[in-house]
Order: sequence, then structure tokens, then C-alpha cells
Amino acid sequence: MIHMKLVLLLLLAQLALPIEGTGEETKNGLQETSTQSNVVQVQNSEQTEEQIVESSTIVTEGYPETTNTDSTTHTIFESPEPEDKNVVLVPSTDFKEERRSKDDKQAHVLELQHPSKSNSHCSTPETNDTQSIGSKPQEVYSWEGYDNKTLVLVLSSDSQPQTNIHNVCMNDKPVKLYVPVRGCKYVEIKDKDVTIWKAQKEEYAYMVYETIVGQESKMIMIESGGGATNKYCYKIQGAGWQKLMLYTFYLKIFMPLESEKEYTVYDLDTSRNDSKNNTVVECHLDEVHTKMYFDKKGNRAGVIRYGDQKLYEITSLLETFSKVNISLLFGRPVFLDIELFTLAFKRNVRFQMFNGEWKAIPSTEYNENMERYREYHKNQRNENSDVVALNLSEPNEEKVQIVVRSPQDFSVSTIEYVPKDGKKMGYIITEGHIIWASSHGEECTVMSTYKNNVAVLVMIEYKDDRPTEFLCYEDRWFEVHKQKYYDKIVDIYTM
Repeated sequence: MIHMKLVLLLLLAQLALPIEGTGEETKNGLQETSTQSNVVQVQNSEQTEEQIVESSTIVTEGYPETTNTDSTTHTIFESPEPEDKNVVLVPSTDFKEERRSKDDKQAHVLELQHPSKSNSHCSTPETNDTQSIGSKPQEVYSWEGYDNKTLVLVLSSDSQPQTNIHNVCMNDKPVKLYVPVRGCKYVEIKDKDVTIWKAQKEEYAYMVYETIVGQESKMIMIESGGGATNKYCYKIQGAGWQKLMLYTFYLKIFMPLESEKEYTVYDLDTSRNDSKNNTVVECHLDEVHTKMYFDKKGNRAGVIRYGDQKLYEITSLLETFSKVNISLLFGRPVFLDIELFTLAFKRNVRFQMFNGEWKAIPSTEYNENMERYREYHKNQRNENSDVVALNLSEPNEEKVQIVVRSPQDFSVSTIEYVPKDGKKMGYIITEGHIIWASSHGEECTVMSTYKNNVAVLVMIEYKDDRPTEFLCYEDRWFEVHKQKYYDKIVDIYTM
């Protein structure tokens, strides 16, 4: 047994020696394989660099200005502007795009063929025939040939290769809108050899507006995209270009006049023969007629008149005339609302007719009166009730009976009104105010006292036994005590 164990130990010892030798040989073999792999990677890297150089040479082929330039040390080339072209196509050196797989390129083309899924900055705005800015819908271009290309726009040239140009209007002034071909970007805007604007890092221009106002005064507005969306405005000043604030650009577009004397006078005539400078629209506020006067596009109003009375004069270049509403009651003007446009804001100036003349009133009072208008027509249900309108410049003789109570003083008179033909009293309106109203129509007599052709006192006498109501006009109409009414009568006739 001992002999057998020794034999087995010897056999095991002999077997152990080849196993260890095999492990060492395997280890050495792996190291040799790793070394060979590194050599292959170096060779592949060298081949890749050679391919990159060849690829960059192919990309810049056809552009003489780049043939002698080291293609591995620059990213964007700008060629000199041709005399008959205003756009220079500049190749991109984004080699990642050149090495893009075929599947990715096909997916990219499919994506670009759907504008709704593409970059919104590259899409072209729609044209609006009004004062808003826009351009006509563009054709669907094949983007593959222009992908990642950058353009230099030269405004002084007549031809526009690789550029979409549209004639649009800004405040009825002709404006040229330059939009790059889809897939291209403007990186520089030039006027002949002068650089007006140059894109910053990751910035580009996707729309350029060029307009001429005044005496050949050229301005441009550049809408940029990329890192941030901005608007840059420039105006040609002498031999160079000057940067403008955005609000100044809009100001010169909408109100380009340099002199306050160059404006149109708008005469809001009381007759039907309205001024030719006005666009008049007849409309209705319930049953209250309203005439709306609109400024004709492109004109700036400096003075607004009503007959011989000057209502408002614009003294600032920041303001222009927008429209005027005149509310008519019984065919006569009672309220006037002038709307003014100031850059992007609007403000209103309100007037009320007093004794044939317009007087300015606060906007709160104007709004209250318009509410009274609505209430008046909303509650006017009894067809048999009559309406008395006081202190109109030309009273209706069929409705109002005039009785002079004080012939010695012609400045003071009274008007007495008694409903006829079985009608009842429904409303009393003076200067656009509803000073008294009856929803059922009361049988009563209205007596108003006039001073200098302006109603100052009103007394309502009912046919039944109810007390008499008295109204007094100072700044506004309100109900007063009977004694105060008589005191004012005495003051009027004994002044």
C-alpha cells in the first residue's frame, strides 16, 4: 500500500509540472495578442486620419479660396462676395455629419420633410395682408444638398441665389423679407463689403427685414436664433450703419415723419358729407347709432376736428390716430371717444356734447353713460311711452311746447312738455344722461328751465296725487328738495 501511494504521488508530481508550464504559455500568448491589437488600432487610427483629410479635401473642393488652406485647422470659410450674387454658400466641416450612417441620414431627411417636426426657427412665417409682418408659404425643398450650410447675405445685390425673398408690408410700407433656404442659416449680413451683423457662437439669423422709409433711409431688422432668440435693428447713417433700439425701429416704421407739421387733419363733420380722409362705418349699440371713423392706413393724424371745434391735437411723434366713435341719440351726437395708438399701447380721450360743443369728460363718466344707454334700450318696452330729450340744440317742435315765462329776460326760458295722442312719459334724457325713467310710463307734465340755452332745472308734475319730483343740474343731474328747487328758480330769475 505504501508503495502504491508513492507511485501515485510521483505521477501527480509529473502531471503538475506541465500544467504550470501551460499557464505561463497562455499568459504570454495573451500579452502578445494585446500587443498585436494595439498595433492594429494605431494603424486604423492612422488610416482614419488619412480618410478625414481626404474627406475634408472633397468637401472644400469647388471653392478656390479654400484649396490652399489646411482643412484640419478651421471650421467655417467665407468666400469673397461675387458681383452678381448676394449670398455666399459656405461649407460646413462637421465631419460627424459626413460619417453619419445611411439609416440616420434617411431618418434625418424624413424629419426635414415634415416642417411641423423640424426646427421652428427655420420655418417661414405666413403672410398677413394687414399690418402684421410675414412671408408667403415656402416650397418644400430637398434639404439634403443644403444641410448644415451657412450663408452670408449681401443686401446690395439684386439677385438672391439660395435665398427666398418676399415683398411684404409693414404698416403699408413695402418691406423685403429675406428667408434662407431650408437647411441653411445666415451667419453674416453685409452691405457690399461692410459687415452689418455677424453671428455669435451657436447663433444664426433666420429672417431679415429690409425697409426704406423717408428719403432713402434704409433700415433692417434681424431675427436670430440658436442660443437665444433676439432682434437686432440697424439704420444706415451717412456712410455707415448704426444700431437701433427695437422700439426706435418700430417707431420709425409706424411713424416715420420727422416733422410734426406733416400730418393729416381729420374733420368729423356733423353732416353726412364726411371728410375723404376718414373711413366711416355705421354701427349700432343696441338702438343707439354709432359712427366709427377709422384712419386710412399709412396716414398719421395730427389734428382732429368736429366742424369748427378742434377736439384734439397730437403733439408727440409717439402717438397716431386710430379711430373715433360718435354715439348718436335721437340722431344727434352726444358722446365721442377718440382712440389713440402709442407704439404697442392704446389710450382714449372722451368727450360729451354740452350745448352744441364737445367737452372732455373722465373715462369713468363715459363708461357710466354707456351703461345708461344699454339700460335705456333694455327697459324701453312700453311702446305708448314717450321720450323727452332736453337741451338739444334743435328741439323737436312736435314733441316740445315752448312757453316763455319771463319775457323781460330772454336768457332764461322754460320748455313745457305734455304727452299727446294718449302717450305717457317714459324717459327724460338731457346731454346724454337719463335723468328720469319710468318703466311703466307715467302720466305727467315735464317742465324744464333753460339758462343760456342749457337746461338747469326740471320739474315733473304727475296727473295723479303723487308728490312732484324735482331735478336740478349743476355738474350732474340729481333729485333735490322742493325748497331748493324754488330757491334756484328765484336765483335764476332775479340774478
